Amino acid sequence: MKDKNIKDPAITHLIHSNFCSGDFHSMEVLKLYFNIKLIPFRMPYKITTASFNLMQKGIRDIISVFSTISGKEYEPRLLWNAIDEYNTMQELYREIATIPVTGMERLMKFMEIELAPWQEKKRLLEATVESFQEGTRDSRMSHPDIILTGSPIFHGDRFMHLLERLEIPIRFFDFHFADGRTLTRIPVTRGEIHQLIECDISDPVQVLAAFYLEDLCPERMVQSRKNHLEARIERLMQYQSFLSPGKRIHGVISHVLKFCDVYGTHRSKLKEIMQEMHGIPVLDLERDFSTGSTGQIRTRIEAFMELITNSRKER
Repeated sequence: MKDKNIKDPAITHLIHSNFCSGDFHSMEVLKLYFNIKLIPFRMPYKITTASFNLMQKGIRDIISVFSTISGKEYEPRLLWNAIDEYNTMQELYREIATIPVTGMERLMKFMEIELAPWQEKKRLLEATVESFQEGTRDSRMSHPDIILTGSPIFHGDRFMHLLERLEIPIRFFDFHFADGRTLTRIPVTRGEIHQLIECDISDPVQVLAAFYLEDLCPERMVQSRKNHLEARIERLMQYQSFLSPGKRIHGVISHVLKFCDVYGTHRSKLKEIMQEMHGIPVLDLERDFSTGSTGQIRTRIEAFMELITNSRKER
């Protein structure tokens, strides 16, 4: 057990991004009541040269603040080392993706890894691979393979507990901190940067700026070089490559928090393409944090799972 006399270090700074309007406003509250300093990080809405420069500036500003806090001068070499370590860890995420552990056990492990200190992440990933492999070694269960995509869910969320009570076999959590890591590699050669090939590949900040614009820019970006709806559907279909030969994705739960324009854009089009072009049923759920609609959501999830179960019997 943790020694109650040992206090966790106080949070003094938070990165304040406009990626999610909910996070943006909640951080304003944290600043007001807890005297936490906010580091602005502005996400652009287009993939252009100006956007690239804005992203670079945001990263350099964060580095400057970190240098001031730590009292250590920024060294590009250390950032390159971190990029190499990230890509090494991505291989472990890909290994986890092949292991058929489902549900909240999977999500909770991803959250534990995400919140761990950087130097502990690789060890936790290796331990997760080992424990997941051991836990499925003698498994004979045959369950549908479901993807949960859209607005991320975290520890304490009622929706997470609802999925757990209903024993929904979520095989892939399509969130950037979870199974999404299997599909994202930070480029280390010029040929790996698809959107901004004019960047200086010798500068790790420029490499990160190109990577973030291509990988994390939201669906609402306009006049983009990249069709985010097509990219999202391609990503969902890529998860099938981590299943056993001959297996396929049986369904997608698209979960969106009300008024979320990041994941709410193209909801109906996502469902239409996945169902009509790929033959994969999609349950489109929109909710808020109230409990009033829990019963209705539960009924819809149960009906969706019954549809998938019946469909599997017919095959």
